[in-house]
Amino acid sequence: MIAESNPALLRTDFGKKIHGLVHEGDPWGAYALWGEHMSRREDPLDDDALTRSVWERITEYAEQYNQPGVFTAFIGFEWTSSPGGNNLHRNVVFRGDKSRADRIIPFSNYDSTDPEDLWAWMAAYEEETGDRLLAIPHNGNLSNGLMFDAVTLTDRTPLDRDYAERRMRWEPIYEVTYEEPVRIITLGAGDNRLLILVLEAGVASVDALSVDGTYRRLGTPDLGIETGWYRRVAISTAPGRWLGAVVDDEVVVIDENFGVRITSILSPAERIAQLS
Repeated sequence: MIAESNPALLRTDFGKKIHGLVHEGDPWGAYALWGEHMSRREDPLDDDALTRSVWERITEYAEQYNQPGVFTAFIGFEWTSSPGGNNLHRNVVFRGDKSRADRIIPFSNYDSTDPEDLWAWMAAYEEETGDRLLAIPHNGNLSNGLMFDAVTLTDRTPLDRDYAERRMRWEPIYEVTYEEPVRIITLGAGDNRLLILVLEAGVASVDALSVDGTYRRLGTPDLGIETGWYRRVAISTAPGRWLGAVVDDEVVVIDENFGVRITSILSPAERIAQLS
């Protein structure tokens, strides 16, 4: 909308400002201006009609480029919850098509920063449309321990079985992302080898690495649940490069480095074979 100098965008003060910054060669200035509003949870546009028009363009692009069996384009959005500047972001993916997704405006950081409110919104959407949604949390390394805290975000009450079941219902997987370089350490031999992917210190702050609940998955035996939060973790390096679905993983820390101990990896070819 900035590139095309969209009239509806330019009718807003915020739209004029970011349009001017981008066309003057300062896109980072425009991003910083948006970030200031997001940190205060002030919607700089505050225009449902404009927001809906943008959303409907996004869903149209997904429909246009989705080619079953060739290229899959999911409809989705990122919920950019950042309470106190801490990352609780989720990517929300729609199972259905544009006809159902267009019945709503995506749930926003401006609506709430609490994941439980996101789950409630997802439940209401599914009830209304018959569609299915999936939320994928990511970048817990920037959450200062909030991503896997032992208490709820808003009420600060200890997690219970109901919370655990709701989280596993709406967030059955967790995305682990990291930047290269990555060191791969192999200990042992044969089928019993221990494979560790290590994140070099410095990519995320050492302080963040040391915060309990930043990377570590919580076990839940005290809640009467045998499994941890996540049985499968998607691991990627650079955008578009995927290593596989990790099964029965365990987070480890080596010195000041973050790592994931992996007992088995499904390659893309193996995953495709399982689908056929």
